[in-house]
Amino acid sequence: MHDLDMGGALLILMALGSAQLLAAKFNFGVLLGWSVIASIAISYIVRMISGGSTASLSVYSTLCLVGYCLLPMVGLSLLHIFLGGAILSVLFGLLAASWSAHSAASIHVGLCDRLGDQKWLVFYPYFLFFAVMSLLAIA
Repeated sequence: MHDLDMGGALLILMALGSAQLLAAKFNFGVLLGWSVIASIAISYIVRMISGGSTASLSVYSTLCLVGYCLLPMVGLSLLHIFLGGAILSVLFGLLAASWSAHSAASIHVGLCDRLGDQKWLVFYPYFLFFAVMSLLAIA
């Protein structure tokens, strides 16, 4: 995880945009814009939690984590095409947001030794971002 790249993250972001395009939603700009803004904000928040700036908490690493952890949202978008507006979509949306946020927080805490046992504090901003992404997928 110390050699992060943006190639796969951008492919997952494009897959999410394509899945939403199948549901007649054109959200490519929204997905990309909010991913960048959220990565900047989450990087700043996590840097303040850890008590200083380190190389493993850069905006680039956060953007890569956000991109790779959007994979459950692709599945949610594809599942929503078949489920429609059912209550199951909302439950799967919460599950996908929790799964994505937990994965991102675990990896981010693993990258920085100074965070220690503050995984759930890092989990919260990631969950807020992924909850918004799940709302974009099911709304």
